[in-house]
Amino acid sequence: QVLPEAHSTMEIDAVVQRVIGQVLGDWPYREELADAWCEQILERSLTQIASMGRPFKYIGTCVVSRQTGSMLDTAATAFWDTQSDSLCCTRRGTGGLVDCIVTIYCCRR
Repeated sequence: QVLPEAHSTMEIDAVVQRVIGQVLGDWPYREELADAWCEQILERSLTQIASMGRPFKYIGTCVVSRQTGSMLDTAATAFWDTQSDSLCCTRRGTGGLVDCIVTIYCCRR
């Protein structure tokens, strides 16, 4: 049996970018919606990535914040099998309104 290839960063990034666009659109930041936006972005992204049928477990994080002109720094790291596991960190700003940073970890089962 041949195992499917690992996910490429570009493949994951494309899914996450599309989902962020669907969820956030051009909405201005609204604090009361931030939790729901994060949940929707992670749920849709992970569902679409998992539907690719690859033998991976997935973990996702999402940060949604108001763009204020100040810096928002994040970091992600993992100790794992670099031959099969990967992560993708996707950032999208919405024209001075909302920052969104999503990190997806893909770990072979």
